[in-house]
Amino acid sequence: MTLAAAHGLGLFVRSLVGLDRVAATDAPSEFTAGLTLIANQQSFVALIVEQLTQRGTVEPEPRFAAPFTDVAPTAPAVLFGAAKVTELVEVLRRIRETAEVG
Repeated sequence: MTLAAAHGLGLFVRSLVGLDRVAATDAPSEFTAGLTLIANQQSFVALIVEQLTQRGTVEPEPRFAAPFTDVAPTAPAVLFGAAKVTELVEVLRRIRETAEVG
């Protein structure tokens, strides 16, 4: 990925080194708080953690593409409900914002 394609230095660096595994695991904890996750939900959250660890951010759109569709073929809202997906999108946006250099 080039610096221009990454939309800034912070996102470029994050795309190279990813996000620390502990931080990536903690990131969706707000989203999953109070939920008892079923297997597919756990797999979906694990994919998000893996993508954060490898790439540093997760854009909302890829959640509707592989490997996410392997766990939630129709949409994440089927697994979690629309309100929880909106909450997840906000979590992912905040993670991205922390990498953006102001």
